[in-house]
This record gives sequence, C-alpha cells and structure tokens, in this order.
Amino acid sequence: MKTAGPSDDLFYDSRRGRVYVLTGAGFLEVFQDRDHNHFDRVAHYVTPPHTQTGLFVPEWGKLFAAAQGQGAQSAEIRVYEAN
Repeated sequence: MKTAGPSDDLFYDSRRGRVYVLTGAGFLEVFQDRDHNHFDRVAHYVTPPHTQTGLFVPEWGKLFAAAQGQGAQSAEIRVYEAN
C-alpha cells in the first residue's frame, strides 16, 4: 500500500475489511482488503493539512481526526463515517 504522505495513525476495520490512513499530506485514504495480501485504494478524501492523528471506533463505524483550525491556536475534530 502506497499512501499520499506520512501518517501517525492507521486503522484496520475488520468488519468491513478496510484500512483507513490519515496522512500529513492532507488526505484520508481508504484501502479495501482484497485477499489478505493485497489492498486496493477505494477512496481518497481531502482533509485539512497535517490531519494525521485520529481514533477509529469500530462499534460506531466512525473515524475521529484531529485537525488544525483556521486560527493560530485553534483546532477541530473531524468525524468520518464508514459506510
């Protein structure tokens, strides 16, 4: 799996057979497990720059990502839902 940039967090969703990667290059990338040795990129979402730290909650099917806000000392939490 080649990603768009460095990442602090990578999550495996066993229920859906997917890997979610938050990259510092400003993307959330989603890979589908094809046969336990190969993963296909199925999504490539734009995120705020440096959004590479998060938490995946499998029971809720949600990925929470820490993002820098617009101001010098602001931050926000982005929520992405697995479908």
